[in-house]
Amino acid sequence: MVKINISMFRYFDYVFYRVHSYYINKKDDIPILHSLGFLWILQVIIAAVIFGIVDKFTNGAMTSSDSVKTKAYISLGIFYVLFLVFDLIRYLNNKYYQSLPELFANSSLNGKVKTWMIFIQPVLLIISTITFLILTKHH
Repeated sequence: MVKINISMFRYFDYVFYRVHSYYINKKDDIPILHSLGFLWILQVIIAAVIFGIVDKFTNGAMTSSDSVKTKAYISLGIFYVLFLVFDLIRYLNNKYYQSLPELFANSSLNGKVKTWMIFIQPVLLIISTITFLILTKHH
């Protein structure tokens, strides 16, 4: 049986809460959709990073041939769609959505983690992964 790490869900909840709070403060017209979009992009990038690193450590086993590569990319696409559906179900649920401020409004992280740090995460993940893959490339 697969045990899902609850702390990863809390991390996504916190990111959603902070991004949503940012858009609320900016008086955005659709803060929930912008927050969902940002969270989904972050999750897609995390999955792509994991895929790239696993492929690197398996000496390209997931991209060794066209048929394997096609299956790997289709699987990755399915994960992306599942992330989106999961996020939509989770964060469009009014009860759950309204419980997030109770969980995080008084969090000590709010003072330590600046909003720009949350928004820069996808960029840093992409840059660090590309750098890692380039530096570890065999000639």
